[in-house]
Amino acid sequence: CPSCGKVHQAMPKSAQLNGRRYWDNCRLIDESREKWVALFQKIEGGFVVRYFDEFVRYNAHKKLISKPEYYESELCRVVCIDGKCESFEKRIYKQDMETWCSDIGKHDNGRALVYLNNLSEVIKGTIYQYCSLDLYQKAFGNQQIGVYFYMKKYPNNLFLEYLLKMGAVQLVDDLCRYSYYASGAINGEGKNPSEILKIDNRHLLKTALASNPSLDELRLYQTCDKCGYTLKIEDIKAWAKLLGNDDETLTMILDSKVVSVSKFLKYIESNVTSGISASSTVRDWKDYINIVADLKLYDLGDAYYYLPKNLRAAHDKVVKEKQLRKEQRAKELEREADNLMKKLVRTGKYEMSYKGLMMVVPKGAEDIKREGSIQHHCVGGYVERVAKGETMILFIRKQEAPEKPYFTVEYKNGAVVQCRGHRNVDPPRKVKSFVMAWEKRMKKAGTGYEQVKD
Repeated sequence: CPSCGKVHQAMPKSAQLNGRRYWDNCRLIDESREKWVALFQKIEGGFVVRYFDEFVRYNAHKKLISKPEYYESELCRVVCIDGKCESFEKRIYKQDMETWCSDIGKHDNGRALVYLNNLSEVIKGTIYQYCSLDLYQKAFGNQQIGVYFYMKKYPNNLFLEYLLKMGAVQLVDDLCRYSYYASGAINGEGKNPSEILKIDNRHLLKTALASNPSLDELRLYQTCDKCGYTLKIEDIKAWAKLLGNDDETLTMILDSKVVSVSKFLKYIESNVTSGISASSTVRDWKDYINIVADLKLYDLGDAYYYLPKNLRAAHDKVVKEKQLRKEQRAKELEREADNLMKKLVRTGKYEMSYKGLMMVVPKGAEDIKREGSIQHHCVGGYVERVAKGETMILFIRKQEAPEKPYFTVEYKNGAVVQCRGHRNVDPPRKVKSFVMAWEKRMKKAGTGYEQVKD
């Protein structure tokens, strides 16, 4: 030290950590790194795949360089004989005894690092001889691959080998990782790359194979093929990374021809805020577009309106406008319904009293909404249909309580469609008889709702 002249031993922070990390309060904790390793070994009639759980741990020591501690444990085995595979796993029972049992998925060994040195020799002469598992592992280097699912799927899905040899390694990995999601993306019966990948355009097929596509990217290429569009590899990859396989929005952008794909992606990224994902931002944008188109507010052929500068503000603005117009329309319909009800009341043809019950025509739209609110059923939403003359709503009341809701009737095309009470309860026999008598009277008089409407 130039100040004190003494010799000091210094230890850089990076050397102290040596692969470990700090927690919230700067407390050093143990750090471990784990990988599964798959070892293929020959047995009589086939081979066995032994899965080892390998991990290294660094102790939490603030002053000394932590020496790593290595651990390994064989926890799973897959025995393949004559093309049939059976899985086993190691379990520990209450007596602290380890034993091999049928696999119930206790250990997550779906992805592992394959030991390649003896692989070709072990699988030689079996149905897996040409499975190209080595190509799969080499493409991912020292990363784990979906070896368990690949070996399980391969006998009935030989196209996986073809895909690996075509260079579509990422696609194979996605098919092994997301099998539930891959339905319909691949034609397993195809005899050539075009049929397998379901892409007819030769130029697009060549582009797709050159890009080593993921499953999402393949679906986007298929969409372009169906719609007759061609996109750059970087646009496809950028779209898949940000929006997955949202082919509906992609088709919408391509069909509109207002903005490019790259410009749209930059726009979505610029409008993504904390707590709101890109897919949610796209939904807001599509909602904005649909409202503008329905209300014919702006020219969507203009990029200024197609991609508004502030999406949130623009979306809120058109939603408010939509709500305002909806309220205005509701008031107009209520006025029409009120006028119609008044006309029906004046005719007096729809009212009837019999054995303590009476059929009443609502005085207006408010009566219908009030009926639905008190009775807890959906008649309050029928105002628009009543105003348009599509149906008719009447009330059944007890003569002793004419203002208290009892049952509600829908009358349409000369017949009673439904009769409901509180919380949609069916009418008792007395009410049914009253309704039948009233309906018979309407048919005898030849009174139809359309006649009154006209």
